Amino acid sequence: MIVYGVFEEIKDRISSILSGKRAFILGIGNELRGDDYVGSYIALNLKLRGLKNVVDAGLSPESFLEVAARTRPDAVVFIDAVEASLEPGTIVFASVEEVEKSEIVFPTTHKPSYSMLYRYLKFRLPKAEQYLLGVQVVDTSFGKNMTETIKRIADKLIDFLSTLVQ
Repeated sequence: MIVYGVFEEIKDRISSILSGKRAFILGIGNELRGDDYVGSYIALNLKLRGLKNVVDAGLSPESFLEVAARTRPDAVVFIDAVEASLEPGTIVFASVEEVEKSEIVFPTTHKPSYSMLYRYLKFRLPKAEQYLLGVQVVDTSFGKNMTETIKRIADKLIDFLSTLVQ
């Protein structure tokens, strides 16, 4: 099931899916492109709070898949900016498999596709679940900072994930 909405509406759903699981978080983003930085920003701040299975993958999530695989997590969570014509700051949460199979497209600003990342991890971690936690962006223009709207959502996600994921 693909779930999307404001943080307060979907946090319980995310919590019910991830609670009790060893999760590995891959934050994806580009600091030079405004709101596109959201995944990296979240990952960096989770690491500052002491979470171990978190990587800021920047623009190259494929470079960190083996790092994720070596930790043998129950779940891998990709955190990324999405452009899905939703209200700015809307959170999208779904299994990568569901996103790949659905007719709904939640394009991210990065390559390679989640389909490729999914297949690699499925081969390396056949029992691990894979999720996309996306944040609908406002502005990904080059040379911009993250907008306040997206930073507020990111900070809520940092607080939430730092207590949920160990």
